[in-house]
Amino acid sequence: MCTDGRLQARLPRLLGGSRLPLGPERMLQTVRIPMAKLEVEQIDLAELLDVLLGHQAELGGDLAGRSKMRDVVAAHLGCSLLEAEELVDTLIARGFAWLVHDPEGREGWRLRMGT
Repeated sequence: MCTDGRLQARLPRLLGGSRLPLGPERMLQTVRIPMAKLEVEQIDLAELLDVLLGHQAELGGDLAGRSKMRDVVAAHLGCSLLEAEELVDTLIARGFAWLVHDPEGREGWRLRMGT
């Protein structure tokens, strides 16, 4: 095994050229994809609620249920998880979704049209 740099010096010649095929300047390139910002104010919350009602049986406790709602919203709208979380917060704040506790201490989310 060559540990004194001899292999590194011979590597371009072994590869058939005078330079390495990918230099550090090419290895650090990044690709940026522009993303459109979701206009949360323009989302029809009633339509979103209808989508979530189809998954109400899957909504478990506090965090698990919120995560499931977020995932369903993100998949339905094709938006980021952060944007979907903001929409779930809006649904909760407007009374479309709320957390209930049963007598046995279990938690679950209930959904309905806001008042």
